[in-house]
Amino acid sequence: MTLIIEVLLAISPYVGLLTMIWLCRTLYSWARKRKAAAIGLGMMMHALMPVPNVEKSITQVIEKKQIQEKKSAQSKEGTGT
Repeated sequence: MTLIIEVLLAISPYVGLLTMIWLCRTLYSWARKRKAAAIGLGMMMHALMPVPNVEKSITQVIEKKQIQEKKSAQSKEGTGT
């Protein structure tokens, strides 16, 4: 009985690795086909896992939008007169 347990413990990392490879390939194929399950899992992972530099990215986007608005406002003022 202990031999069976030892063999199972020795094989378990390989089984886990093969399972992870299979899962990644399945999710990748779903994402390429744009299936709803892949999109849902991606949204769930995005909600649960922290994204580094989110605040920095948000401030950069806001600054770019403000710059574009200023440029468009200046071009409208220049053409209006």
